[in-house]
Amino acid sequence: MDAEQANWMSAVGALVSAAASVVLAFYTVRLAALTKDLARETQRTREASERADIQFSVESHEEHINTIELVIANVGEAAAHDVTVSIELSITVVSRESPSLFASIR
Repeated sequence: MDAEQANWMSAVGALVSAAASVVLAFYTVRLAALTKDLARETQRTREASERADIQFSVESHEEHINTIELVIANVGEAAAHDVTVSIELSITVVSRESPSLFASIR
């Protein structure tokens, strides 16, 4: 192999190496951006799992048809602290046979 071919091969090798470096740099930047997004999403998921999720429902009693149950449940993964429930009842008698009950819950 003469000197001209060696120089040409060296130039091609340098060009291929430079192109590979540019491609590698692009994918490294892309990977860093995806890693940042993943870290942010992981942080949001962790914060969401650390919150209590209090739900309130009114359910009919299975055995007693005229009875309702007020159910307050923490369905979140974290403990609920300082939960306060205030119930104000107002009974209005429509007739002696069928009294009605109205509740205001805060």
